[in-house]
Amino acid sequence: MSNLLSPSASSRRRPIVNSALLWSVAVLAGWLTFELTAEPAVAAAVICCRFGWNDVLAAIRLRRRDVDGTGGRAASWFCLASATMKIFLAACVLLAIIAEVVLYIEKRRPQPNPNALMPSAIWGPLFLVAWAIPPATVLALTGVISARIHRVRAGQR
Repeated sequence: MSNLLSPSASSRRRPIVNSALLWSVAVLAGWLTFELTAEPAVAAAVICCRFGWNDVLAAIRLRRRDVDGTGGRAASWFCLASATMKIFLAACVLLAIIAEVVLYIEKRRPQPNPNALMPSAIWGPLFLVAWAIPPATVLALTGVISARIHRVRAGQR
């Protein structure tokens, strides 16, 4: 008797695209957006969005490939909410890293103006942190409502 939780060797698929390649493309896209716009905040936002990419792809895959469509639709909303939260957490971490680097650099420099402006690289992650929670809440609530309407229960298959 096969275990239902672990797929057999024949049903496992290799990923189509290598993860290292996706990270390289995301870093390249961040660098290009920085070079084209001269805004480090935009580049930081692009890099943060890479963290939610796999969940967005899973949501698209669930909507397209689900047999009856109702369970996949409900699950795709939860995947999108998860992607939004991963972007939020990546922005929080990036915000903390940028703040630590700026504090380290500023500590060594003499301070003629103690009320200096924040570096421009901080605005992208700060925007993502400030605006990620409400959409994630709405997406999760939409998933709950969709599951409720279509009578989808956890573990039903």
